[in-house]
This record gives sequence, C-alpha cells and structure tokens, in this order.
Amino acid sequence: MNMGQAAFFGLGGYTAGVIAVKFKLSAAFSIAGALAVPILLAVPIGWIVLRLAGFYLAMATLAFNSIVVALLSQFELGPPGVAGIPAIPSLQFGQISLDDPNAYAMFVWTIALMSLAFSDSLLRSRVGRALRAIRGSEEAAMVTGIPVTRYKLMIFVFGCALSGLGGALSAHYNSFVGPDSASLTLSIFLLVAVVVGGKGSIWGAPLGVAALVLLVEFVSQ
Repeated sequence: MNMGQAAFFGLGGYTAGVIAVKFKLSAAFSIAGALAVPILLAVPIGWIVLRLAGFYLAMATLAFNSIVVALLSQFELGPPGVAGIPAIPSLQFGQISLDDPNAYAMFVWTIALMSLAFSDSLLRSRVGRALRAIRGSEEAAMVTGIPVTRYKLMIFVFGCALSGLGGALSAHYNSFVGPDSASLTLSIFLLVAVVVGGKGSIWGAPLGVAALVLLVEFVSQ
C-alpha cells in the first residue's frame, strides 16, 4: 500500500515549474524533467521501502510523503512569503499552444488513454503474468524463479513516473504549484479511488476517481 503517491505528483509539478519558470525551457523539457526526477527518486526509495509490506510499507511511504511536503513548503520561486511556483506558462509545443481549456483537456485525455493502453498491454505481457503471480504469493513466485524484487521495483517506479507526469500537467494547467499538490489528502484520495474502482482492473483507478469527483461535486452543491 503506497501512501506516498502524491509526493511524486508534487515533485513532478515542482520540477516542471522550475524548468518552465526559472530556466525558461520549452514544454518538452518540463515534461521530461517531471518524468525523470520521480524516476530517479523512486529507484532508491523503492529499493528501501519495498522490503516492507502491509502496514509498515504504508507508514514508510507516508513518512516519505510528509518529508516531501515539508521540503516543498520551504521552496519559493515567486513573491516572498508565497510557498510554491506561480506564473507557470501553459504548455506549448512549437507553434501549437494549449491555452484553450478544451484543447488542454483533449491533450490530457490523450495522454491518459495512452498510459492506460500501455498499462493494459503491460499486464497482458509476461511482466503482467509475473506481477499477478507476485500478488498471489511472493514466496510461490520466488520458487518459480520470478525476480520479485525487480518486478516490484519496476512497477513502483512506473507508477511514480506517471504521478510526476500528472503533476506537471496539473501545474501547467493551473499556472501554479504549491505544497498542497503533494498533500497526504491527495494520496488518500487516490488510494480510495483505487479501492472504489477495483484493484484488479486497469480501468478501476480512473473509474474510481470519476466516481469520487462526481460525489464531491454532488455533496458540495
């Protein structure tokens, strides 16, 4: 149970913001950086925490999330006293600008569907069969020769990379990223969404998120 997913979401957003605002680089660099930083951090973090399981894994990733939020709260790249990065430009690839919300929504949906399609193909492959075996019993998977630690680390890093990408897309859309982007509330929301949508399906997470968002909108009205 990973309770630190929001940390990588926030790190992706901050990385994209720094690259776009401080270094004035293009969207391609900010997106690439938002993927690279979570991956580089997820490898050593995953190598440590994935030795744990259940409650202990949840507590370890929760502690990591809290550390990231504390560090991001001290980061300022704007007016004094404002934690976060304001004035992040909208995404632009060459002459193609995504200022229009509808165009941005289409772009995000395209990225989301491509990610889901890749994840689905991954689960249908030999890697997916190994992951299902690990979920059933790590001990049995080890006996059959499956490198359990390697596969667990690989899927952990993959998930963190997608979180970083999501953080970058959010930062460019909102033109701002702050410590709240890595909050524990978001990690809990994502975890609940997976449970609501169903852990055994690729489409479980997006369906769970949609259901929770609609529920929040309904309750708030």
